[in-house]
Amino acid sequence: EFFVTPRQNYLEGTSASLAKNKLQIAINGGGWDVSKPGSNTDTDLVTYSKGKLVSEGKDFWVSVTITQDNEIIMAKKPKEDIELYNVVTGFNLFVVNGEVNPRMYPGGPGYKEGYDTLDPRTSIGYNEEKNILNIILVDSGVVGQRLGLRLRDLGTIHVREGSTTAINMDGGGS
Repeated sequence: EFFVTPRQNYLEGTSASLAKNKLQIAINGGGWDVSKPGSNTDTDLVTYSKGKLVSEGKDFWVSVTITQDNEIIMAKKPKEDIELYNVVTGFNLFVVNGEVNPRMYPGGPGYKEGYDTLDPRTSIGYNEEKNILNIILVDSGVVGQRLGLRLRDLGTIHVREGSTTAINMDGGGS
């Protein structure tokens, strides 16, 4: 069963949510702006939990939608005819049709400098044909050192592991 954290007065940390809800795995979806007082009460992207809107957010950007029947849909925006049940929104669709998205490479269409930084990463990949869900976490390693992966390198791992689509979630830094 999948679980999206319902609305809270203060968004608890991922590890705290994992323990409190007795989950096997927990990851961050869309981020929030912690620099603003009181902003840690809502994500800034669309989120649904068990059919209830948790956060209207600015947009879907790219989302992982899990229907009540546990069907997984990964796309820029869920189809209009899909009932939104569990939805978490990430930041980049970095694997598309089984290949690393060209925008992840310097000079690619829509490339952004942040795609090329070594950062902790949390990602979800999916292969619809084989019904395989890959969740890959890249830790930063030693505290105080800038370690991690570029999105294109993480995309290469997803492709190797069979993901035909992969989304970068709220990175390992939070």
